[in-house]
Amino acid sequence: MYACPTQAIGKRSDGIVLIDPERCMGCQYCSWACPYGALQFDETAGRMTKCTFCAEDVKQDRPPVCVAACPMRALDFGDLDDLRVRYPHNAITYPLPNEGLTSPSMITASHRSAITLDEHEAVLTGPLKEN
Repeated sequence: MYACPTQAIGKRSDGIVLIDPERCMGCQYCSWACPYGALQFDETAGRMTKCTFCAEDVKQDRPPVCVAACPMRALDFGDLDDLRVRYPHNAITYPLPNEGLTSPSMITASHRSAITLDEHEAVLTGPLKEN
């Protein structure tokens, strides 16, 4: 957000980050600065794009389409504090950037029956064997 020279990127009070296409000049500084790799350059439009988290649906108290459509209910949506209470020990931190760097408005949580790994165990050390 701070890398954008035209201030085309803003964060709403609910945490959703949006790009103003009228202000974006397509310099791509934001994509270089984003630790999540969330921003993409639209060559046709000459502007940056990213998921809007279905901001208009959220504004009308509806979940984002991906959450509503997920057949396994693997995605959840809601107030960040409520989600942290709901998923207190399942937050996935590796390989995401440190929260202090990005001040995220979302959490990524593993399935309740997933095996948890510490940071060192999650690194592959050799080629995968084919069965």
